[in-house]
Amino acid sequence: MNLPKLLAGLTTLSCLALGSADAATVTTPSEYDVIWDSPSQDCHGSMPLGNGDIAVNAWIEPSGDLCFYIGKTDAWDDNARLAKVGKIRVRLEPVPKTQPFRQALALAKGTMTASYGDGSTLKLWVDANRPVIHASVNSATATTATAAIELWRTKQEILPSLECNDVITNAPKSEYAPTVVEPDTVLAGLDDRIGWYHRNIKSVGPATHARIQGVSGYQRPDPLLHRTFGAIVTATTPKRLDDTHLQSSSGTEHRFDIH
Repeated sequence: MNLPKLLAGLTTLSCLALGSADAATVTTPSEYDVIWDSPSQDCHGSMPLGNGDIAVNAWIEPSGDLCFYIGKTDAWDDNARLAKVGKIRVRLEPVPKTQPFRQALALAKGTMTASYGDGSTLKLWVDANRPVIHASVNSATATTATAAIELWRTKQEILPSLECNDVITNAPKSEYAPTVVEPDTVLAGLDDRIGWYHRNIKSVGPATHARIQGVSGYQRPDPLLHRTFGAIVTATTPKRLDDTHLQSSSGTEHRFDIH
């Protein structure tokens, strides 16, 4: 018997067998989609969405409102913390029934959809190619939809504990304690849109990094000072109610884009 040919044949058979086994166990992302049959009480019941730059934690409350926090990879505040950009709430009027209810996170498409008891449907996703979040609503009868900015950094606040990166945490507390959080700014008087931003008016951290690394004499731009992040909310049929509320006019279709 030709030993090399026998070994080659056995190798081929084992590869074929392995290929058959792999083919039998092939799965698709949709098999792991997350499906819920009731709303969530708060952000602890959120679903994650994103595009690698923009991140969203979204949930639907028992009231039927859609809520979501927005994150971004470069939203560093003046305390060297990667901060949330903000929070958005979308409310429908009349309020849709949440029984029966179905909420699904489609992993292959990167979308969250919800179906309400009155036939209304909601879809939320992050654009794959731009830093934009999209929220669309379809209903059987005419509704109005209102997007609201819900900020929590509304005034200067001193946190009860030191919150910052590891380098500052291990530095002398007298240099950086306490952690002072500066407020966001709501954009006033915009036409047919609403928005806000956070601007770093100070910088805590880079000088310590430079000193610890022995490069204090190296002149370079401060990566935190004057860094600004925020968002603008638009709608296809907009009506600005005030600086923090944007309404989509009565109809069976609504679309909000958060840039």
